[in-house]
Amino acid sequence: MSHWAEVDNNNIVTRVLVGDNNDPVGDEGYSWLVNNLGGKWIKTSYNTINGQHKNGGTPLRYNYAGLGMFYDEVEDVFYAAQPYPSWTLNKDNYTWVAPIAQPDDKLIYTWNEQNKSWDLFKAEDAPSPFPSWVLNANNIWVSPVDKPNDGKLYTWNEDSKNWVVVNN
Repeated sequence: MSHWAEVDNNNIVTRVLVGDNNDPVGDEGYSWLVNNLGGKWIKTSYNTINGQHKNGGTPLRYNYAGLGMFYDEVEDVFYAAQPYPSWTLNKDNYTWVAPIAQPDDKLIYTWNEQNKSWDLFKAEDAPSPFPSWVLNANNIWVSPVDKPNDGKLYTWNEDSKNWVVVNN
């Protein structure tokens, strides 16, 4: 199965579709895409991320194309939009890098563009998943009723304020 990214006139990915490796024309569905959908299509690899192939194969265009990503025709690569103005593009793997490294202490941080710093993420700053949930002593959102631990799949029902078994 091959994957193809359609790019607009600004080389922004507008959609990614799956082609057929057994296409009778022998081009993995490229001709069909062009003849039936029009547009400009670039092959992309589902197994490529940050310049590495997940299965040890040959990476293709540094990153699997995703909606809104940019295709650089000169470098023949896909990469995400710049997340913050202060971040720079690392051309070794075509990922964006903050001006200072994120702390490596297993905690969760968010980037603060105004201060050009990493701020420790605080659960109390995040919205509650449900109005009835509260922060516990460890700053983790918890339901007012403990979730059963019986191996079944549950979902929270805010109306009844209880855990409900998900029927398969």
